[in-house]
Amino acid sequence: MDYLYFPLNSSLSQPLNKVLDIFDLHKNTINSFNDDNENRRNSDAVLRVLTPDLESAGYIVEKSKKSHDKIAFVYSDDLVLLKFEADAFNQQHKIAIEVEAGRAWDNKQFLKDIFEACLIDDIEYMVVAVRMLYRGRNDFDRVSSWLRAIYSSNKIKLSFKGLLLIGY
Repeated sequence: MDYLYFPLNSSLSQPLNKVLDIFDLHKNTINSFNDDNENRRNSDAVLRVLTPDLESAGYIVEKSKKSHDKIAFVYSDDLVLLKFEADAFNQQHKIAIEVEAGRAWDNKQFLKDIFEACLIDDIEYMVVAVRMLYRGRNDFDRVSSWLRAIYSSNKIKLSFKGLLLIGY
């Protein structure tokens, strides 16, 4: 397991450290280096492993893909109505969590997750978890390179107080 917290010169808050602790507690189960193509866990399977501990830490966690089981946020103004769905959310600490698997890099899903969450006032901290290993490549390294570039370029200003990238 690995992680990066942005902005890079900031330290993790206790609630974000708790998220890291939960991933660390289950690292042997969700470690992407331990699964092969036939036994690869998708993002929903990883989320199911984490769910009891996330709920104990005060998170609401998506139960299924049915609309009534999802955690939905809405952005609207006079012209636009958009919906963003998170895998987990802690209302007290305003932390949204997205667990991604193969689509994290292949479809640049991490960017979609981040940009959608930036529109939601209730989200101050974003956690994006991606596989360390997928199809022989390190998705964590690829995603972290993009995030380093976004934060260091100062061309795109993300509205979060912090963004935690976790590689599992």
